[in-house]
Amino acid sequence: TPSCVCQVRVTVYGSHFAHDFADAAGFGWTVGEASLDWGALVAAKDREIDRLNGVYKRLLRDSGVTVLEARGKIVDPHTVEVGGKRYTAKYILVATGGRPQKPAVPGAHLGITSNEALDLKALPRRVVIVGGGYIGVEFAGIFNAAGAKVTMLIRGDAVLRGFDGDVRSALTSEMKKSGIEIKCESFARDIEARGDALSVLT
Repeated sequence: TPSCVCQVRVTVYGSHFAHDFADAAGFGWTVGEASLDWGALVAAKDREIDRLNGVYKRLLRDSGVTVLEARGKIVDPHTVEVGGKRYTAKYILVATGGRPQKPAVPGAHLGITSNEALDLKALPRRVVIVGGGYIGVEFAGIFNAAGAKVTMLIRGDAVLRGFDGDVRSALTSEMKKSGIEIKCESFARDIEARGDALSVLT
């Protein structure tokens, strides 16, 4: 099935039009007032994911792949048990994907992960993103383009730790120019509810 990354891509494409509308004026276009219906974007994302799920399942079926949708358990190096039935093979490939994790700080349960962010029914006015990896960077771009005030808390001096230094520096600079506030060398120490908002202590 399509991964979280695929869902993010669809949302990135939808939110990116804000930049295109802004750029159009520089090429002589007169564009009327543009606004984003966040709920419609999320619904469009869901429709596209459903469509892709169907495509992937059809490709697997047409390739002769048997899909078993149940919890599996590895019994030994050559046996998997699924739904009470055992299957054997010379090799077993485990490709479960990953899940986002919340930081181990007080109040972390109040926040959401990238999974829940893809299903928000309304666009938040302000968003704090903890972490500067590629998923965090993509969500910062999505929410910023959609009109939210975005603040990122990153441990280092630039986003995308582990990537090329020039790319990291240039991207961090461009993100700041676009209005994203990046707090470098910052750690979330505590999250607490204050009225209808959350407060992050760094």
